[in-house]
Amino acid sequence: MGNMTSEFERLRATPIKDECPECFGDMIVETIVPIVRGPDVDVGFHDYITENCYECSDGKVDRICTECESDVVTLIMGNDSKICWECSENE
Repeated sequence: MGNMTSEFERLRATPIKDECPECFGDMIVETIVPIVRGPDVDVGFHDYITENCYECSDGKVDRICTECESDVVTLIMGNDSKICWECSENE
């Protein structure tokens, strides 16, 4: 019975990871920076700067509950679930 309890706790504590919506899993984000030619010139152009993604550390982010929008969805709810354990208990 101890193995089943530990597996239950592992599934309840492990968040489901989705691809990062900012970098799409690449961990690099391109940012558009406007470049102004001068104070008297009204024409400029855009430059692109690549930087590390600030939303994720490995290209994946935790899936957030769609009902409470504060807790993460864990593996105990299944891979396709969109709600967290606490919200499913309240239904």
